[in-house]
Amino acid sequence: MDFLSRMTEVINYIEEHITDDIDLNEIAKIVGCGAGLKPF
Repeated sequence: MDFLSRMTEVINYIEEHITDDIDLNEIAKIVGCGAGLKPF
């Protein structure tokens, strides 16, 4: 998955959960990073 696709997925996740708490672990999974947002 390329950078643009991952960022699109993150934006979609945020839009779907805009009124909820945002789960950084879920965003980290989408972009392919650990919970500390450090790339593998």
